[in-house]
Amino acid sequence: MFNAVDSWARLVRTGDEVPEAFRDKFNEITKKTAGFPYTVFAPPDRWGRRRANSKLLSLVDTKLLVFEKIKKEIRVTGYCYNDIYRLERGKCLLYSWLRINATKGQTTAGETIEYNTVVEKIFSPVINRIRREISSCDTTSLVCPDSEQTKFDYLNFINYKFMNFGRQSILPGEKVTRIVYQPEIKEQLFRRFWKYLSPSQIIILTDKELIVIKESDKNRHFSYGGIWNYIPLNRVSKITCNENGKGNLNEATIHLSNQEQFYFKYSPVQQNVWDLLRDDIDNGAGI
Repeated sequence: MFNAVDSWARLVRTGDEVPEAFRDKFNEITKKTAGFPYTVFAPPDRWGRRRANSKLLSLVDTKLLVFEKIKKEIRVTGYCYNDIYRLERGKCLLYSWLRINATKGQTTAGETIEYNTVVEKIFSPVINRIRREISSCDTTSLVCPDSEQTKFDYLNFINYKFMNFGRQSILPGEKVTRIVYQPEIKEQLFRRFWKYLSPSQIIILTDKELIVIKESDKNRHFSYGGIWNYIPLNRVSKITCNENGKGNLNEATIHLSNQEQFYFKYSPVQQNVWDLLRDDIDNGAGI
């Protein structure tokens, strides 16, 4: 009988627990690693009409290794921490994912790992390790001080969910220098009808990274979840603002060093805080 738990990702603690299809290749590549690396196995699964292959993630020395079973072959891709310029994670109800975005020579490469939200905790060490490595965050700090957590208190009666998202996103050792929160923007068309213009979002600037958290602008079910992007500051080139955007909204663009861009719509009343964020980046918060 089919058991849904069998399709959930799980932690691999020893070599004997490595799935047989991956074992030879895994042992060949990790045999010189001191101790058994932190490893997670994501079984094959289906998300709607899309099928996800089985994958094995392993944190080895200075890189993340991703083993993927494609038919009868095992493909192995290594992502050096220094090459990762953006880390994305998201969740919508029971569907969650982690996406690695990295440079490979003159091109960019990416890897997406999909999993059930029930087991998201086993991916936290992977996410946090990569964030620490790509942003050079202090690895000696174990607890985020209250002085950083309380910077989100003003959101308590504005958007409790985003207050918690912000608090949970700060790594121990990071210092929050700027918070830009933009509530959902809607335009009333008729008495009972509204046009959806922009999702709720928060941009957090720390001394190590730029954190962007938002609800999806395509899927309204994301009000039960969110999308997180973690970008090391040395990958942020600049922020530009356009005060004459469409639909009486202003627009901002975050430019990354590899030419990738993030676009945001915001209310004109928020222009001042976006100017401050742009100045922070221009005055040395980025590269």
